[in-house]
Amino acid sequence: MVTGNLKKSENITDENAPSEEDVLFNQLNPQQQANIMQYMELLDSTSAEKFKNDMTTDFLENNGVNVMMILGEYLPLMIGSGSDDGRKVTSYDENGNSVGFENFETHFADFPISGIIDDANSVDEIIAFQAYLENSGVVPKGTFDNTRGQYSDLLMGVVQEIMDYTDANFSVTPNSPEYKDLEKQPPLKFFLSQEDDEYDMQRKIFNFGVEQYVKDTEFLKEKETEAKKKQIEGELFQQAIKNYPTDDEFVQLMEDALEGSGIRVTDEILDAASTAFAIKHSKEFDDNLTKLTNFQDSDIYAMYVEGTNVKREDVLFGGNISTEKRLNQDWFKEPMSAESFVEEYTDDKFGVQKTAAELGQEKIDIQNKILPHVMRYLSP
Repeated sequence: MVTGNLKKSENITDENAPSEEDVLFNQLNPQQQANIMQYMELLDSTSAEKFKNDMTTDFLENNGVNVMMILGEYLPLMIGSGSDDGRKVTSYDENGNSVGFENFETHFADFPISGIIDDANSVDEIIAFQAYLENSGVVPKGTFDNTRGQYSDLLMGVVQEIMDYTDANFSVTPNSPEYKDLEKQPPLKFFLSQEDDEYDMQRKIFNFGVEQYVKDTEFLKEKETEAKKKQIEGELFQQAIKNYPTDDEFVQLMEDALEGSGIRVTDEILDAASTAFAIKHSKEFDDNLTKLTNFQDSDIYAMYVEGTNVKREDVLFGGNISTEKRLNQDWFKEPMSAESFVEEYTDDKFGVQKTAAELGQEKIDIQNKILPHVMRYLSP
């Protein structure tokens, strides 16, 4: 029978399929994978696999905030971890083959800052170097606006940060694959006065560090944006269902709206109205979700006078007014309430309209929510 065949097929597994742990590991960016694998070489197979899983989980779930703590737990198990001469990294022979481990401290030993910034008086070249850091994404655009063309502490701090980051996360040692790739690249100079050969490799390693720093930063930003997006989606969903009526409530709304019109609320009328409401409600929710494709933090939330849809910034009086932070209704469309929908729907389908007195009362109700906050500042 077909059912039996289906049950059998469910038990068939692909022996070559990657494990769940490998699938998660492959979600990390290449540099994170390389760093983890480098440390795994210093551990026995059992500890290495556990280390890999712990680091992967932290990168994916916590953006790597616990990496140093996890690393500290495994350091005592690593080969040569008791040395005070720096961390252990893979050593390579002239043919690029791994031949064990060596101590590593820095890529920039005896490296003067002139290897990066050579002429403190060359305003044009400093401007170009600042633009290089901004355009690369190391720092936000405009970071150097107040010190443009100046040999400043801010500029030196950024340079030092990249050097420290490169030392902490990489080991571009002689004969390593990364080192050989950099050797093939043409000489790199940030200033005209820099010699082609002297400190050329350190400049290339610095540039390599810049590229990796930007990749890591962008990856973390993507993870943070994705987490924030999911949070906002959840809030939009809660907003959408907060005032969604039950079947009995919707029936009552329809009966109230058609009261006195001589029209009886039949199952057919209810079915058509509830379907129309569901479609409209769903479209409004989908429209709000599309706005999360590209968003700025400032678009998402706004402060409202508590219990109203009036923004605090629109109330011109100062002082202490109770407010609440909510999804910005200028950006996200607030879902139409069932009451408003029924009013429009019955008006459109059956010509049933609210009286002027009812509309006036609604306006008064809204004003009454704000007036207590405002009147205290108008009183002598």
